[in-house]
Amino acid sequence: LVLAAFQENGSSSSIFIDLRKTPGDEHLARLIRHAHERNLRVILMPIVLLENAREGEWRGKINPVSWNDWWEDYTSIMMHYAELAERCQVEVFMVGSELISTEKMDNRWRELIGKIRSRFSRRLAYSSNWDHYRPITWWDAVDIAGMTTYYDLTGGKEPTLDLLTGSWEKLRGEILEWQRGIGLPILFTEVGWPNQTSCAQYPWNYYANPDKPDPITQANCFEAFFRTWINEPAIAGYLVWEWRNHPGQKVGVEDTSYIPMEKPAMAVIEKYFQMPSPNASASRSEER
Repeated sequence: LVLAAFQENGSSSSIFIDLRKTPGDEHLARLIRHAHERNLRVILMPIVLLENAREGEWRGKINPVSWNDWWEDYTSIMMHYAELAERCQVEVFMVGSELISTEKMDNRWRELIGKIRSRFSRRLAYSSNWDHYRPITWWDAVDIAGMTTYYDLTGGKEPTLDLLTGSWEKLRGEILEWQRGIGLPILFTEVGWPNQTSCAQYPWNYYANPDKPDPITQANCFEAFFRTWINEPAIAGYLVWEWRNHPGQKVGVEDTSYIPMEKPAMAVIEKYFQMPSPNASASRSEER
């Protein structure tokens, strides 16, 4: 469950919750209970969005006028949701997502994570950007290393399934070498490709070709990813990006968003999500 907190733009020092766009606490608690009643585990991931981003801005490039004020607001919001997550027995709480310009602030992050641990008793994770997981020096403060999957898998070549799989095999070696160094399981926090002709090369750029759907390449991207990672014990799990936000949202092969519903990608996801995980027995034993 992804929750949006907002700041006006990249230089803003204040962060706020807009209840027109983000579920209130009571609604959120009902969603978590709904999931738990269906034997689903819940990861709660608050993220920061820019309400009126200027050209080139996104949350990875924020540079507030006052870092002290920004951290004060961010800490307040994260503590609020950590307390809610504890009350609702959420399994994993994400302490942040893709906040690249903050990641060098080692002391700030360790202080925040320490405060969150005083309110939340289960696993903590952070979601790093696909190209910025190595510089983080405070991975030892969390329990799970999160990362997105928005790699260029083609370099401009035709996005065949063989090429996509080969690209992931190379990345697999690099990621697992790094993972052995930090000793944490990896959670892929945004596994997704927009249904667009450019999705294999620019998967993060969902506005690149909004009028050019390519559901086969989208499905092949999922296939190559899961072929590479589905049996890897170092992986804690996969979060598909993204599901629809409301029942009226457009889905299907002409929809060029990330949503896999009613597209060939959904059949790929279903196939692999029904396969037994190599970690399943250990996870059930630990939970008992």
